[in-house]
Amino acid sequence: MFGIKTIGIFAHVDSGKTTLAEKILSFSKGERSSEELGNFDFHEIEKKRGITVFSEQATIEWKGKIINIIDTPGHSDFFSELERSTLPIDVAILVVSASDGITAHTRKIWNILREKHIPSVIFANKLDQVFWNTSDIKRTLKELHSEVVFVGDLVKGRYRLNFEKTSFLEKLAELDEDFLESYLSEEKTSRMDIEKALKKQVALGKLFPVITGSAKLGIGVSELLDVIADFFPDYEKDDDGPFWGLIYKIKNDSGDGRLSYIKILSGSVGTRELVLTGEVEQKIVDLRRVFGVKQTSVERGFSGELVVARGLEGIMAGEYIGILAPSNFCQQKGMLVTVVKAVDAEDERRLLEAIEVLEDEDRNLEPLQHSDRGITITVNGTTQIEVLKDVFASRFDLKVIFLPPVPKYRETVKIDAKGFCHYEPKKHYAEVEVLVSKNPGGGNVYHSELSSDILPAQYQSQIEKTVNEEAFSRGVLAGFPLIDVKITLIGGKYHLEHTHGGDFRIATIRAVRSALEKSGPIIMEPFYKFNVKVPQEYFGNVVSEILNFGGIISEQFHNVDFVDISGNMPVSSSVDYPAKLDVASDGKGYVIFEPGGYLECRNFDPVVRLGIEESDNILYNSVSIFREKKKMKKVKGI
Repeated sequence: MFGIKTIGIFAHVDSGKTTLAEKILSFSKGERSSEELGNFDFHEIEKKRGITVFSEQATIEWKGKIINIIDTPGHSDFFSELERSTLPIDVAILVVSASDGITAHTRKIWNILREKHIPSVIFANKLDQVFWNTSDIKRTLKELHSEVVFVGDLVKGRYRLNFEKTSFLEKLAELDEDFLESYLSEEKTSRMDIEKALKKQVALGKLFPVITGSAKLGIGVSELLDVIADFFPDYEKDDDGPFWGLIYKIKNDSGDGRLSYIKILSGSVGTRELVLTGEVEQKIVDLRRVFGVKQTSVERGFSGELVVARGLEGIMAGEYIGILAPSNFCQQKGMLVTVVKAVDAEDERRLLEAIEVLEDEDRNLEPLQHSDRGITITVNGTTQIEVLKDVFASRFDLKVIFLPPVPKYRETVKIDAKGFCHYEPKKHYAEVEVLVSKNPGGGNVYHSELSSDILPAQYQSQIEKTVNEEAFSRGVLAGFPLIDVKITLIGGKYHLEHTHGGDFRIATIRAVRSALEKSGPIIMEPFYKFNVKVPQEYFGNVVSEILNFGGIISEQFHNVDFVDISGNMPVSSSVDYPAKLDVASDGKGYVIFEPGGYLECRNFDPVVRLGIEESDNILYNSVSIFREKKKMKKVKGI
């Protein structure tokens, strides 16, 4: 039985990641060569910008092993695409540039790989451009992890694997008790014992081999593939088991429609077969394998393989099909929002349709609201905005404009309050009463205290749907979505003849807004958790800059050479902080930001002006509508 594994190549932008991926293709003896594939960055957008934006894949054969390769984006604005790329991989290659060293983004990638317990190998690249001696490389890579180990030497422009180096054997003995016994014996340690211990510690994620070389010149590339093929675990195939698959990517193609990228975890699946997706079965219209820009139809896929299926609807990246299991895939959400609008007003409907397609592929876009100003979407930065502008033009033939990105502000409440709406224009009737209350850290929650005897289920369902899809999406101060608010239905009335479903939608929105206006509403500002590391001599300058940027320091750890500083910083001020840190530390410090949560906004008025004006909207107000007083014989409820 042949072995199979999927590797992902990760790096900070411009580290030579895609060059390495393409050099691997040219070195392989697989059924596709790099000439056939062209290159990984084959999208016009990627050629134009010189960066990887979309994760792409190919398959090679090396030493009798089938190796799927996924090239991932390196720019921090596309971290969500990088995170999705970790879903199917068995082995990670982290490329570190000799010229850049360990950047903040490199550390962030490394942290994700460690959180997901993915066995990893490090390729120290560009040694043809920058002189690094062995001690420099070791000292730099030890900043990532103490258990990185060099498994060879660069000698006269060639890389040679060497598993008998004293430093390597000592590290292996330190980690593996069985090998320690063999290493301390009087007999020379056998190659078999070394390889057995290395395989074990690599698979456990306790040891990380390092290969040094140059992707551009091909130095160390074949040795990198040897280490992956020989010492990293193959995927444990189970072709005879029940079919079980993991969706790791969704792509919408103008000709083929919706394509689902699947890693087959067990069993097999074929064209025209039914598979369980959620609570329904769907038929796979056809099945393909992807080699860069090319696709090949296949009748059947087996465990460990990556296939692309057409015909599956409603499933998302991170979800399982076949044997169902809860998805534990969580992505970091962007902390900025921007408004996009079609240049030509007649294209607004096509813009909405385009955003629906893009959201299907990347749920992190999170379209929030549609107003006269445009559609609000979530982004990670200005580079992503520029790429999205190119995507709208090339894929959808749309010219769009974007407003400058701003932090993802939210609104919440300080006190409990009741809201009421009586809605009774001619031949319509609905009455809703709600209680709005704080729900710190618990997200937005809807609850009904009414039984179906008081208010029928169909009307309560309409109220719940309206609260979840509309009322939670707009606050009363600036139109920002709500956060950590509980809305409880405490009263409702209907008319046996005149009540229609849409009546409760309007009454619900207005009752909620009536309550929000009395609840002491406030604006919440997103913040990042930050970790700054700088040499001791820059400590004072760096602390001063953190405070100038509105940061709050929570912890400091000092050692002989460096100091680690942790705390919180508003997203609104964090955009410019990395550049200031470079100045304050002479380029010797770094910062890592992670989404932190929300705090009450301190600079209130300018933020309110950023919001969406709703005062003229005939729906989003808190006004009740009454008819002339007369006896209503067919009104029910409380």
